[in-house]
Amino acid sequence: MKKTNLFIIALSFLSMGACTSQKANWISTTADNAWQYKAGVILENTPKTADYYEIMVDNPDQTIEGFGTCFNELCWDAIQLVDKAKQEEILRNLFDPEDGLNFTFCRTSIAANDYSREWYSYNETDGDFEMKNFSIERDKETVIPFIKSALALNPDIKLWASPWSVPTWMKTNKYYANQSGPCNDLPKEKEVPLYNDQVIQKPEYLQALALYYSKYLDAYKKESIDISMIMYQNEAFTFSQWPNGSWKPQSIADFNMKYLGPHLAETHPEVEIYAGTFNTSDPQVYEAVLNHPDSKKYIKGVGVQWEGRDIFPKLRELYPGFKLMQSESECGWGDFSWKHAEHTFNLMKRYINGGANSYMNWNSVLKDDGSSTWCWKQNALIRIMSDTKEVIYTPEYYVYKHVISMVPNGSKRLPVESANGKEPNMLAFKTPGNDIILIAANYEETPVGVSIKVNDDYMSVNLEPKSFNTFVIK
Repeated sequence: MKKTNLFIIALSFLSMGACTSQKANWISTTADNAWQYKAGVILENTPKTADYYEIMVDNPDQTIEGFGTCFNELCWDAIQLVDKAKQEEILRNLFDPEDGLNFTFCRTSIAANDYSREWYSYNETDGDFEMKNFSIERDKETVIPFIKSALALNPDIKLWASPWSVPTWMKTNKYYANQSGPCNDLPKEKEVPLYNDQVIQKPEYLQALALYYSKYLDAYKKESIDISMIMYQNEAFTFSQWPNGSWKPQSIADFNMKYLGPHLAETHPEVEIYAGTFNTSDPQVYEAVLNHPDSKKYIKGVGVQWEGRDIFPKLRELYPGFKLMQSESECGWGDFSWKHAEHTFNLMKRYINGGANSYMNWNSVLKDDGSSTWCWKQNALIRIMSDTKEVIYTPEYYVYKHVISMVPNGSKRLPVESANGKEPNMLAFKTPGNDIILIAANYEETPVGVSIKVNDDYMSVNLEPKSFNTFVIK
């Protein structure tokens, strides 16, 4: 059933009383009852609680450009565990713009990531600077069918990409990772510490790497898949046993401004470059890249994740003019818990209130305990049990549904302020159709009564214990 029809049904529950022209539809999720349509709420002239929150309707902030998830091999493999009908249902519940999460700006990786079946790149031929042996054949088994399945449900999904590791022959230690350990076979003496260049910084290698990215864009375009934006590297400041790549801050700037930027300006001027993904709050990294004289010529945005969370709220002030993306939401440790869903909502608040124009989930679907190829576990929005074929929509799935399914691209974030200075567990948006969308969480074990001022009126509700709630105010 379409969302619009469901809201028409919800309107029938509106109670009578001293009302204004404003009405709110209400959807709530608890651990026991997900996505429940509640009785509609009529806004009144006075609040029912002494302390109230106010949606600053007249102070719209940044424009939302999309929410997304990532296409990777282990997610696709998990989907293949169930029959065709359940596969279609899963894909619909993720990507359908009406019935699903309404993902509109999704990520994929340039070759292997830490949720690939194993390490691979598109060209492991040593010294092939002309990329004559470049090939995406591997992706045609998994990632490309995954992307095409999503595009069939929503052709308007935009895509962006970054590598976890470049081809190993282009790296100083000739290996996909910078850390040795029990989950790979890298010798200890070949580790590459952070703030060192693991990618060989010779012009012929950097020129070849820019060509590698361009070849990727060409190859995907031949598959009828357009990549609208790329970032040079995933998490250059991680020390780990899975595919990665260490870079010095100045080397990041040099590659983007002297090689990647000019090359794509000539070969793919339609593709934007964002700086990132940055998993650091070290201001020197951002200064080296974003204060470069050519940064605004080539760099259109900044992608930040994980350890970058602490500096993110300052970036808009320090570097105005760049779009801001939260490029990978923190993915937990395979517990698929309500607690982690609350953590994700807190992250969404932090990044979106900090100015993010877009926000990315990582794993959409995983099997069993969420194990990766490289010895660790993560959460996903949907969990599939390989023995029973049970499909479980996790608490985090519903957090995303509450936050993004009613917020189309082009919506504006609205600040929410508290009369008593308490930080609200809320996010608010104004859609292009002028609806006000409020998402409110109750982390307590008991009901919480709240009043929210919208324009000159008040919406007063009792939020169920441990619940996520979406209100659509007409």
